[in-house]
Amino acid sequence: MLKMVTIESIRKMRLREGRSIREISRTLGVSRQAVRQAIRGEVKRSYTMSEPRACPVMDPHREVILKWLRDDQEAPPKQYHTARRVFDRLCEDRGFTGAESTVRRYLARLRNSRPEVCIPLTADPAEVVEVDWGQAWALINGERRQIHLFVMRLRCSGACFAKAYPFEKAEAFFEGHVQAFQWFGGVARTARYDNIKTAVLKVLLGPMREENPVFSALRAHYLFDSIFCAPGKGNEKGSVENGVGYVRRNALVPVPNVESLIELNATLLRWCDKDRGKRGQSWIAERGAMMPLPQDDFKCSITHLLKANKLSLVHFERNRYSVPAAYAHANVRLEAFVDRVEIFHKDQLVAVHPRALGRNHDELCLDHYLDEIQRKRRSVMHASVVRNLSPIHTEFLKCLNQQGPTEYRKFAEILLLHRQFSNSVVEEALTKAMELGSLEVSVVHQLALSITGTQLPAAVEVPAELAAVTVSAPDLSEYDALGGGVSAW
Repeated sequence: MLKMVTIESIRKMRLREGRSIREISRTLGVSRQAVRQAIRGEVKRSYTMSEPRACPVMDPHREVILKWLRDDQEAPPKQYHTARRVFDRLCEDRGFTGAESTVRRYLARLRNSRPEVCIPLTADPAEVVEVDWGQAWALINGERRQIHLFVMRLRCSGACFAKAYPFEKAEAFFEGHVQAFQWFGGVARTARYDNIKTAVLKVLLGPMREENPVFSALRAHYLFDSIFCAPGKGNEKGSVENGVGYVRRNALVPVPNVESLIELNATLLRWCDKDRGKRGQSWIAERGAMMPLPQDDFKCSITHLLKANKLSLVHFERNRYSVPAAYAHANVRLEAFVDRVEIFHKDQLVAVHPRALGRNHDELCLDHYLDEIQRKRRSVMHASVVRNLSPIHTEFLKCLNQQGPTEYRKFAEILLLHRQFSNSVVEEALTKAMELGSLEVSVVHQLALSITGTQLPAAVEVPAELAAVTVSAPDLSEYDALGGGVSAW
């Protein structure tokens, strides 16, 4: 399987530079078939677990080195520890066997850097776009909540896109890119980032980074390059950080009071449109210089391989999502989007739920349990998925229980109506049945049909020639004779 960095190189060489498949194959040392697959986007992403960054050679000596550096603050500047002196002391005093270059790299991370002088930066149209997260507050449905602002700002014109999310997870990071590119109407050639966890798995030497493979897939899809700031040097992308503050000060003052996050984002988008209109010719020039959007949008989800338990529940981020009872105990694939989760079994979509925020939430679908409820009808008394239904369902079941100890069985049949009618129709039918004083399944069914305007099939008219035909009753004594007579039961 091709590495994502190779796929990215193939797509850029073909789609940006116009090189032939043969030339790309020779340059990168891969087959022409693999080149064609990468260009068509047929190569599947691979997922690997990241490991924590560590330096086993140097970490045991960390505290000693820090003490030496602290002691340097009391010494003349010309008598500070150099990297070579630290290396020599480690070898002499602690039996260090590593390389001097290892000590130099490790020491560079520990030293305090000198005050930095910043250089004004500029860029050509569509040359650089800068991306960052920021936080703000909003009143959402009467509750004061912290929101996370995804901001993408073009360096040349200053036009910026902003969207609020409930978190800063990878799927939100990728979706922010997709929607920003759509709003800009194109893609800048280079994107600048801080060492954000959703993009960078590990900071390597100098400008080198080990990237999240899904982020590499995003870059390969849209054909842009990435640049990362030096660790702790957020000033290198001060334009977008100022952009985050600009959005907060202008679009979110006073504190927004909205009904939902959807309404807040609609307000933010109108503000972005208005602000972009103020950029004049600089925005027009930048828009015309952008790379075109690909035909298809990038799939903004993160894949998780999980297993459903005996309750037909899949645990994800300390919340639980139901799957059809037939898939209890099965291995499934969960695709986590910003607003929903999709659950697959062997590439078949078996469940879709709104994504739960917070912890210890259950997202249950009645249809997933209906077949089991028909087999275990007494479960309607305490099943969680039944108790989560409307108050009219609860009241109807209560009335059934008052009629007799086994009348609850009818409720299991009534629940099947949810496969034929919407929740609102079933609730209205239950309400009308109780008003009529009837708790029969057939009555509820007829009321649901009348609410939806559904007509029962018309009675079949029997032709006159058939109506006159009579069929005599069979003589069962002939069958008794075959069996040697009828035995007494």
